[in-house]
Amino acid sequence: MKTSGPIDPAVLEQPVAGLNLRPGPLSAQLGPRPTLLSFLRHLG
Repeated sequence: MKTSGPIDPAVLEQPVAGLNLRPGPLSAQLGPRPTLLSFLRHLG
């Protein structure tokens, strides 16, 4: 099983939009504790 390392800091500064998200970059969505991120892809 392949595991990932830390997220590239440039990714954390990308803007995100969606329901129940704070305005701003991805880093604004994360708290100070370790966080599990799941990326879902919609193929429709």
